[in-house]
Amino acid sequence: VLFWVNGWVFAALLIGYFGLQSIAVLNATGRSGNAETLRTQIQAAVQRLQQGDPTALPELERLIHRTADPQLQAHLKTIVVEVYAGSGNRAEARRVLNEAPGNVHPAVYALVSAYEGDPTALDQVREIFARQPAPESARCLMLAYGAYNRGHEVPAIMASSAGGHDPLILAEAEHSARGRGLSGVADQLAAMRKGT
Repeated sequence: VLFWVNGWVFAALLIGYFGLQSIAVLNATGRSGNAETLRTQIQAAVQRLQQGDPTALPELERLIHRTADPQLQAHLKTIVVEVYAGSGNRAEARRVLNEAPGNVHPAVYALVSAYEGDPTALDQVREIFARQPAPESARCLMLAYGAYNRGHEVPAIMASSAGGHDPLILAEAEHSARGRGLSGVADQLAAMRKGT
């Protein structure tokens, strides 16, 4: 998927930024009255974003404020922050991270710092993943290392942690690697997942 963001062409399989866990939450959103309308609006905005429409990001940000579900707020906030950061719009990523409602995983903060060029951020993401191996921290690990062209290091990092033996965590990292176009890394993570 290609689209322009601040004069740059951003090419990625955007679903890699959303993560498998976010998709599951979107699919599980309530299905009655206002919840159904909100769910439809969220799905439409995500679909527009997947099709390369960057105007969907402000729409998703607006929808963060419309939902009262803390888990959905967190997932929408994570999507918006990760896509802004990954597309080079670091200031917007930081603004949404600091201002939008919803508690995101600590690894998302470290991921934004990595995109901002903080030299300690890769260590932070790796340490967070080691302490809290989860799909969210695995995705952030893959995205942060991928942003520094060091994605090839992720399978070894994961293999040396408890998260390297969890098929859901490995699937999330694999999904993110494919989203960044790192098929060799994704294949290594898939092989690790099949071995669990």
